[in-house]
Amino acid sequence: MINIDAKQNIEKYGQKLFDYQKGGVEFLAGRQTALLADEMGLGKTVQALVALPENAAALVVVPASVKLSWVREVAAWRPDLTVSCLKGRKSFRFPQAGEVVVVNYDILPKVDQEGRSWAIKDLATPVAGTVLIADEAHKVKSPKARRTRSLKCVVDAVLGQGGRAWAMTGTPLLNRPPELWSVLGVFDLDRAAYRHYGAFKSIFGGQKGRWGIEWPTRPADEAAAIEGFRNVALRRQADDHLDLPSLRETVKFVECDRKTLALCDSLQSEIEANGIGLDDAVDLAIESRNGVGFEELSAARAALATAKMPALLDIASEYEEAGEPLIVFSAHRAAINTLSEREGWARISGSEDADQRGEVVAKFQRGELKGVAITIGAGAEGITLTRARTVIFLDRAWTPGVNQQAAKRAHRIGQDRPVEIIDLVADHGIDERVHELLVAKSNLIASVIEKASIRVGEAEVEDNTPSDVTEDDIIDQLRTIGEGLEGVDARIAGKIIEAGAAATERQIKVAHQIVGRHA
Repeated sequence: MINIDAKQNIEKYGQKLFDYQKGGVEFLAGRQTALLADEMGLGKTVQALVALPENAAALVVVPASVKLSWVREVAAWRPDLTVSCLKGRKSFRFPQAGEVVVVNYDILPKVDQEGRSWAIKDLATPVAGTVLIADEAHKVKSPKARRTRSLKCVVDAVLGQGGRAWAMTGTPLLNRPPELWSVLGVFDLDRAAYRHYGAFKSIFGGQKGRWGIEWPTRPADEAAAIEGFRNVALRRQADDHLDLPSLRETVKFVECDRKTLALCDSLQSEIEANGIGLDDAVDLAIESRNGVGFEELSAARAALATAKMPALLDIASEYEEAGEPLIVFSAHRAAINTLSEREGWARISGSEDADQRGEVVAKFQRGELKGVAITIGAGAEGITLTRARTVIFLDRAWTPGVNQQAAKRAHRIGQDRPVEIIDLVADHGIDERVHELLVAKSNLIASVIEKASIRVGEAEVEDNTPSDVTEDDIIDQLRTIGEGLEGVDARIAGKIIEAGAAATERQIKVAHQIVGRHA
């Protein structure tokens, strides 16, 4: 393994870094494998680039939407290195010495099963000492996903040649301990942190339950969970290291029409008729985005999102009249489409390419837009919208970590005013409990990671919007198809139909409806 002189690199390339970022450079430079888990907005990209050795051969794996951002950062922070941005599924290659190659997860080489293991046929041998950087490493949270297996094979090839593999994510835990185990495993950090899966499951309290392995709200052995994480990861919080303005979260309760309330009452009765209470159904939906009551909850959430739109439009008008820019997030695409039709508004919904998405952000930051409407999955990562001081959630996604990322779009480096996060919650028990449990789950998820934060010295997540539909896109939509027809990509719906036996009869039926709506 090539030695890295962190202090020399900092003197040469990182003099403008904050002290905590210099600590991150030293952390990465001293390890063959590592997880940089700084909270969003702390500049993980520049820390990794400054940590690269002289004449490095660096492979950077990122979501498709941030490839160009990485190209610009390389030019700014490591002008001694050339940079190549690869496009197309067959374009993958390893870098040469003195080169940074930027690729997105979806063009990693295809894996094939060989016995009980997975491998990439005819994979070239990387240059000795190659450094692999995986940005938004939570993208490999599913051990059975194609991108996870592909990245694991590439990581193994790099490490086999005395290279390094550094993972970066602001949300390493997400909403289930097994996903943390998967991310750690890709980078050979799992056993260094928790020895083996049995010990990991014991530490985090996983037990076989009615719906498979169930995990408590807190680790069974919180001290061991924290110690294991600290063995392999570095986590710093923005509140400790950035002089950011205050962040305030408030809830505005919204009255809904009688028809919507009656529909939700009926759907809640259907859930309870299946022998499961509302709290259990919501908790199961947050954990697995599936299960008993999920379809009914999703139908209710779609109806409530529509019912809350008049209140949202009134609020938007107030902000427009005051000349205050506004950011609005929703898990439902129909709501985002409606809001984006207002004069002076634009949207980010996942259907835009990287250039279009970047142009929306640039216009907003320049003051050319009154507001931007964003689907949570498409805009929770990789964009900076610090011109706004107010972020409104019409509703939230089922995944707490994604909601946390979305909330940080305005509260990050460059913000000079206090930021307010406003949740619109309908006056029905379903919306109230979903919001309460999502917030509670988010706080519990953060507790272990925040307690595991390491202060070294003084001590951005990007949306994966691939140009082509991937196997992971299909799997994710099969799991979340109950969320509402408006929230599903028609391209992916077409692939679900093509999947045939891979989807349930209901999923095929709904997919046809989606395609019909987009025709």
